[in-house]
Amino acid sequence: MQKCCSFRKKISVDSVLELPKIFNQKQPYLFVGKGNDGVGGGIAYDITNVPNDEVSHQYLRRVSRELIYGTDKGWNWRENLKPDIARQTADKLRPEFEKIKKVFFAQAFDGVPLSVVSKNETDLDEIVEKAGGVLIGKKRHIYDAEFKTADDKFERDFHELSEADVMYVDMSVANRPYPGCDFELIKAKEKGTPVVLYVGETGNEKRTAYQYVTKNIFTSREESIKCLRRLCNAT
Repeated sequence: MQKCCSFRKKISVDSVLELPKIFNQKQPYLFVGKGNDGVGGGIAYDITNVPNDEVSHQYLRRVSRELIYGTDKGWNWRENLKPDIARQTADKLRPEFEKIKKVFFAQAFDGVPLSVVSKNETDLDEIVEKAGGVLIGKKRHIYDAEFKTADDKFERDFHELSEADVMYVDMSVANRPYPGCDFELIKAKEKGTPVVLYVGETGNEKRTAYQYVTKNIFTSREESIKCLRRLCNAT
């Protein structure tokens, strides 16, 4: 196989609208956008001397490597598989992927500093990963601004929760209601998803509604994490 040639020109652009000014219309180029529509900008590559067969697969994967890792050094076609080989690999690994427990994390957003919400999620993400699981529905506190209606937001949350194997809920902030978490707890109960509920010193462990949803209610975060680890490792 012929080695993929080096990039002749690479230009960072703020918008696809700039492309006609940069490249002659008869000159081939590859544009890799940051967003779905490319309006947010991206990188344009001059591919004038790149063979067509390399543009179709090898070249694109080399470009992808540079975008992901910041360099194309170390690029190897055996590591950057063709789509059909990648699909075969995914099919072989899928049974192993399905063994990984997916954890949905619910916590208070309203009135809580964004830095605290983000840290809680980051900390739990590391714990779940070390336990062999994966945290799903991350950064909901950031993406919520994209939803125009409450219906859209909760439908998103319920869809992600429906795919979870375990739900971990932090209701440890005292003297506040948890309407969002309450809705999600009901959905988890309906689906039969195991729930780990950390309540701290709020006294919520005494509420019969929560006792009905789960027996895994803890005033100690350490104990709640131990329970979460056991559920992530359960087969």
